[in-house]
Amino acid sequence: MLSEKRYESLKEILGEVKIQIPEEQIKEYTKIIDYIAHVTENKFTDMEMVAIYAVLGDIVEGKEPQMALIAKSDDIIPTLVRIMEELPLTKGKLTMEQKLRIAFCERAITGVHEQPEGVVFDWFDTVEDAEKQFNFFRETMPSWFKVSDAPIINKAKYGFSADEPILTTSVRASSIYLSRLAYNGKAIIYERVGSCSGKNGNIVDKYRVYQEKGFLFKKKAFICDLYIDAYSSKQPNLTPKGFTLV
Repeated sequence: MLSEKRYESLKEILGEVKIQIPEEQIKEYTKIIDYIAHVTENKFTDMEMVAIYAVLGDIVEGKEPQMALIAKSDDIIPTLVRIMEELPLTKGKLTMEQKLRIAFCERAITGVHEQPEGVVFDWFDTVEDAEKQFNFFRETMPSWFKVSDAPIINKAKYGFSADEPILTTSVRASSIYLSRLAYNGKAIIYERVGSCSGKNGNIVDKYRVYQEKGFLFKKKAFICDLYIDAYSSKQPNLTPKGFTLV
């Protein structure tokens, strides 16, 4: 049953950020926030839950490539689970089960699903319906919920060899990462040298990294070579030693 109090709260929040949507759509969003509240045991305010939902939704829709780009639909839930381990609002505050349910909720509402034959996926009207849907799809589509362990990273060597490459989720994500990379607080210049093989046989791209030197006659000063695995399922918020993200 729709929570009238949360419905009014959501209307107020949307009004504050100047977003106008139909009443029926607000009711649907209220059901989503109700479910997130249930899953998280009312750990967050309505505004915080809206913020969590909005960020995760933007990632699924490809609006936050600097955080993650989702290559295929089976990667939606594992990617969102990883992101929830990094977001300040959710980091260290949710169990794996809670993260899986929130990620499933996001996957369902975006309409990106591969349904088992003969199954009609309907959005849930109640928390009980949502739990039934979650349990059904978890059993029927286990590939959706396969969350791998975080890679073991040698932070001292990160990015400096093909065996310890920078991890990104796509070639586009690699370009965005490099465009944000700074050395000693100053922007870098980079050029792709080619590809090589990493320790697991994966393809790793090699980049030559420079920085502009001089005032009137600018020259490129070589810094180092960096290596990037653009086909990772995870993109840690890490930089090679001496570098920062801006």
